[in-house]
Amino acid sequence: MLKTKERIITIADLGRDPDQALQNAQRAPIVVTADGKPAAYLVGTDTFDALIERLIELEREELSVNVQRGEQDFVKGNFSTLQEVIARAEARWQDQDQTQP
Repeated sequence: MLKTKERIITIADLGRDPDQALQNAQRAPIVVTADGKPAAYLVGTDTFDALIERLIELEREELSVNVQRGEQDFVKGNFSTLQEVIARAEARWQDQDQTQP
C-alpha cells in the first residue's frame, strides 16, 4: 500500500524522480498536482487497460439496451421517418441560428 505522500506528488517531484513515480503508478493511481491542485493522474498500464476494457463493456451494454428499446418502439409503431427527423433537425438548427448573436 502506498503512503499518501507517494500517491500525491507535485510536478517538481515527478521531474526529480520520474522512475519512482512510474513504479508507484503501477501499484496505485498517482495524483500529480500543480499549484496545489490536481493536474493529472498517473496510472499503471494494467489499470488503464482494465478501465478501457470496462468502458467498452459499458458502452456495449448501453448500445444493446438502446437497440432493444428501439426495436420495441418500432414494433409499437413509435418511430419517425427519415424525412421527419431531418425536418426536426433543420427546425432546431434554424432556431439556434436565430437565437445566437
